[in-house]
Amino acid sequence: VLPLVTEVLLNHMKTCDNQTAVEVGFYSLAWITRALAMKKYSKLEMILDEMFSILCSPDYEWEMSTCLDLGETFSLVICTQYDNLIDTWNWKAKLLWRQKLFSTLSTKVFAKFEEKRGNPNVMIGLHQIFSCLMTSVHFSVLKPFAQDIVVNLIHSISLLLEQDLPEKRAVVANLALLKLALTDDSMRRVIQDHIKSAVEGLVAACCTPSTTSRDILLRRRALECLALLKDLPHYILFPYFHDVRRRLQVCLDDSKREVRQQAGKTLRLWTGVST
Repeated sequence: VLPLVTEVLLNHMKTCDNQTAVEVGFYSLAWITRALAMKKYSKLEMILDEMFSILCSPDYEWEMSTCLDLGETFSLVICTQYDNLIDTWNWKAKLLWRQKLFSTLSTKVFAKFEEKRGNPNVMIGLHQIFSCLMTSVHFSVLKPFAQDIVVNLIHSISLLLEQDLPEKRAVVANLALLKLALTDDSMRRVIQDHIKSAVEGLVAACCTPSTTSRDILLRRRALECLALLKDLPHYILFPYFHDVRRRLQVCLDDSKREVRQQAGKTLRLWTGVST
């Protein structure tokens, strides 16, 4: 029944001119696709391609807020948030469905990143999928994709902060993953090759205005990542020492104690870079 529903739903979405109706259909399609992925449906890639075409289609001219919502909706396909729902068909026992889907989705998301880099609205939606994708599997599963993951992680921080999104869940999640990446040798080498973008993004994250508890967590995570950069070779970090130090000194006056404490720890570590 599910494949039939998918085909009918896709046909209606392709011919519908009402964007709100398309968004509702997209939500239904995401849940159906998740169910089909769990059952290892043979034509799953075709459905995923259709979902990407809706999100990335220039015909709809999605606004940034809509792309953000569609990206979060797409994430339902693989997210772990709803794993505790009643499991009628005992899908929880079949953990490999998510790992297999991760490989398929990662390849497609990385390809869309390259294709849509000039469209910030679509990129915002894609980065919502990317963020959820990276947290849906064990860290060890990410290692074969180290180069693409780290490059897009670094790019996502600056991109998502530039848009001043009201909800910064994806940035916080990506900073947490970047923190893990800095403890892994293979990923740290990739970060080393993109150190300029990494430092600029983290410094910008440290300055995020405090409006919610998530903003406070964002600043602290960025400071923790800056602290872990001290393990990189001295000659790579030294060109950025003065800029980072100035920013950390500003963070010492942050209104939140936890941010001030982390800023102090990070500043002590970076002081050693100058010697």
